[in-house]
Amino acid sequence: RLLGTPQDAAAQVAAAVAAEPQAVAGDERTVRVAFSSERPILRDLPGFGTVWEVLGHGAGEADLTRLNTGSAPLLVDHRQELGSMLGIVASAQAEAGVGRALVRFADTPEGNTMLARVRSGEVRNVSVGYLPRESRQVGDHEGFPVVRVTRWEAVEVSLVAVPADPSVG
Repeated sequence: RLLGTPQDAAAQVAAAVAAEPQAVAGDERTVRVAFSSERPILRDLPGFGTVWEVLGHGAGEADLTRLNTGSAPLLVDHRQELGSMLGIVASAQAEAGVGRALVRFADTPEGNTMLARVRSGEVRNVSVGYLPRESRQVGDHEGFPVVRVTRWEAVEVSLVAVPADPSVG
């Protein structure tokens, strides 16, 4: 839920998320990450123009079915090609306004290199690739509409250099 201005909401989410990748006990290739939040992001949306976009994480808003199949990809920079696949998303859930996942790095040269970079703290930014299904305007801020994506499907999780939402990782 967007509370106050988009900046107020962003500060609330950033304080709540401020996540560090965490290794899962007993599984050296699996890492727990946050991949999305309700932080407002200024972007251009078809049909709306420039807006503050908020990805809803409430009941029925985030469809994480594909991420929970065990075959959704962990990618580099949202590049949807086999050579950019670092591993898989093992499971995902939305809780308290944040999308979280367990990702498992492949035992490949690329997977091993990126896992080492994540473990060292060099790579910390995570993002979600998603398909918006329904959106609605919920207000205005600084001359731009605030649009909440009330139904969206997550299709992949990516490690990225520059995330739209810097509060997740």
